[in-house]
Amino acid sequence: MGPLVAVLLPRELAPEQVSRIPLLLRRSSGIERCVDDLDAIPAGSGSLGTYSHPTICRGSFWTSLVAVDPDNDTEDRAPIEAALGWWPAQAIQMSAGVNDAPSHRILGRSMYALVRRFGGVVDMMGSITPPLPPNRRRLPDDQQHSLEEVSAFVHGFPGTVHEWLYEKEDGRVWVHHFVDGAFMRAWLRHPGYHLVK
Repeated sequence: MGPLVAVLLPRELAPEQVSRIPLLLRRSSGIERCVDDLDAIPAGSGSLGTYSHPTICRGSFWTSLVAVDPDNDTEDRAPIEAALGWWPAQAIQMSAGVNDAPSHRILGRSMYALVRRFGGVVDMMGSITPPLPPNRRRLPDDQQHSLEEVSAFVHGFPGTVHEWLYEKEDGRVWVHHFVDGAFMRAWLRHPGYHLVK
């Protein structure tokens, strides 16, 4: 399974906005909704269909519209709301069936197009980390980089990055990133571009 990313929206999309998503994805990323995959565009939440790309196997990308509970009172709500300045009303999620560079690039371009068109932020579903020097052994990101290294790296890009610090199960503090369109565009152009997996 490949990465999962989402655009978090401060307001629910209108039905006519939702109906434009397939065309927006085709123009931005070259992916097409699989035929007879979806009879109707959902209202509020539901599947937006399975998408494929000519160079990647059929049905490689799954897209859904997710309504966010406005009364959600989990322990994560306050820090996320503090990081963003608002609580999401809806999300457009996309995932890839393959964890490779072309899939990461297609998802990134799709997220950039969606956040430019509808606003909100891209939920990176984890932390954006600097590329590793060639002589460093690969470890989990939170053991590979310090929070200071990660923060300096992401704040070197144009645009806005929101950092949510949280405690992992093992007690270590790590970071989760939400980014705007300007940041996403710059990150897509960086030679170390990748999504969280």
